[in-house]
Amino acid sequence: EAIRQKRNLSSKFAHHLGIEVVELGEGYAKGEVEVQDYFENMVHSLHGGLIYTLADAVGGAATCSHGNPMTTVNCDFHYLQAGINVKKLTAIGKMIKDGKKIGIVEVEVFNEKEVLLAKGTYTFYYLEKNAES
Repeated sequence: EAIRQKRNLSSKFAHHLGIEVVELGEGYAKGEVEVQDYFENMVHSLHGGLIYTLADAVGGAATCSHGNPMTTVNCDFHYLQAGINVKKLTAIGKMIKDGKKIGIVEVEVFNEKEVLLAKGTYTFYYLEKNAES
């Protein structure tokens, strides 16, 4: 719980956008953001940057669920459906590799109707790693 609260408060960019990590477990995170009208692009679809930022924040939370600081080094991200008339986004991140220096997380982003809008595989580099991890 302390790690979840710290991530929500210390990630100023995500906090400014209204992104909140609502669940955090070992190698798992769930985050949400309420959609605002200013998140739309010129064609009245959600801006891809919001969807990506939510996924990145949730993937990072899943990776650092053990308390290890990390940074994103790579992502293979796919937008699968336009975010039109979306009220809320939810992202779920599940760690698929927890190595000595690298963590890999798969993240899926859904709208409030549980339609899959995007999916990504993130690679994170541990800046330091706890001995007990």
